[in-house]
Amino acid sequence: MFDPKKPRCPWCHQPNNVNFPRRGHDFGWYSNKSKENPNAAYVLNVVCSHCKKQFVIEWDTSPL
Repeated sequence: MFDPKKPRCPWCHQPNNVNFPRRGHDFGWYSNKSKENPNAAYVLNVVCSHCKKQFVIEWDTSPL
């Protein structure tokens, strides 16, 4: 089942437990294989716990 608080790896599509910033779930976020928005307010680098590939979570509004 889809859990909106567990981002899915864009490589293997498995959910990951990620320590989000304090207000990270209050603002819209998206995960990508690499940073795509040069104007992102905040970017979190993540290593997938399943496939071990790196991906990023980006916010357009700062979650801090």
